[in-house]
Amino acid sequence: MNQARGSAWEQKALALAIWLKYILRNSRLEHYSLGRLSALSGVSYRALKTYMAILHSDNYIHFEGTEKNKVLVVGKIASKTSNRNIDISAFNFNSYKDVYNSLRTFLMARIQAKKDYIAHLLQVRHNPGRDVNYKVVLKKVKNLVQCGVLKSSDQKYREWGLSLQKIAKEVGCCVKTAQKIVKYGISQKWIAKKHNFEQIYAPKIGYFRVEGYTFSTRNNIYRVHPNTYTLSPSLSSALVLPV
Repeated sequence: MNQARGSAWEQKALALAIWLKYILRNSRLEHYSLGRLSALSGVSYRALKTYMAILHSDNYIHFEGTEKNKVLVVGKIASKTSNRNIDISAFNFNSYKDVYNSLRTFLMARIQAKKDYIAHLLQVRHNPGRDVNYKVVLKKVKNLVQCGVLKSSDQKYREWGLSLQKIAKEVGCCVKTAQKIVKYGISQKWIAKKHNFEQIYAPKIGYFRVEGYTFSTRNNIYRVHPNTYTLSPSLSSALVLPV
């Protein structure tokens, strides 16, 4: 998933590898041909021709057998180090397109998961419970400070929201597509969105543009802040690192 960040082509190829492992028995396709794979996967011949080249170069697939019986083999996607793996059992496996949209939503959700992790870590740092290894927590906070994620170990967490621009940068898409990714995540009940804005009563402002504010109406001016998101329990357990 780290390798697929910011690259639509890498995401499409990884989604295809996941989809093939889902639909193929033992991750193998006997008597392989692009036409046969297209019929089985529901992915167009033209798209497969491009994606398969990426799958091969990324070592997701290899071929066995002879020319008369060429066998496509989809390799392991999981890491041998278990704590580096992400549980994707919540993915929508109705089609290749749904797997691709699931992958992009998970990339977006990872940003929020990291924010939630830091918020929880700082909460434990300032209010440790009896069942928490405080030394481990302090070490993790110190590492975040050294990496520049936090300014100091005494920092209090503040939620600034998650902008569409940040999501677009992480996924590697435009803001309009980022909106579609958020919408897909909401439709799957993986994320919940909360709009954040300030409203100030300004009688007879009359839709005039006010510096420092996003827009105005007849009697109010508004400053819109980035949305905040809440992950579903299933997504949180799949993405959040343990304290």
